[in-house]
Amino acid sequence: MSVRYSVSPRLRLPILGVVLVLLAGGACTEPETPPTRATVIVEANPQEPLLLIASSSFEVGGDGTTAFGQADTITISGNFNREFAMQDPPRFTAILRNDSEEEDKSARLSVLIDGRKEYDELAVLGTGGFLQFVYRYNPFGN
Repeated sequence: MSVRYSVSPRLRLPILGVVLVLLAGGACTEPETPPTRATVIVEANPQEPLLLIASSSFEVGGDGTTAFGQADTITISGNFNREFAMQDPPRFTAILRNDSEEEDKSARLSVLIDGRKEYDELAVLGTGGFLQFVYRYNPFGN
């Protein structure tokens, strides 16, 4: 036994239009333009040096450790603002670390990817404490 459904001629065109719009919306997802730069901003007390490690050539292991192919290691005191170029594939990490054994240090780490704020954290870093941001480009957005 087969059942046949029929759609009135007046409804066929609007239904066909809706189906085509739904199909076109899903099929036309264009990848975003890959980002090219990361900006690191640090706000900290100028009397309390911190270590900043920034890289676009790295891998994060399953255990959470970061292996660097190449990295900029910068001792900073006080406020800091620098732009870094990203390699292909676009990725970036910034680690702000307190290597001092003497005192806790308050600091804010912000990272912008092509001008869009992706990370903004304020923390008190004890000895060995750190803030870390990791970014990996997703060509289709979220």
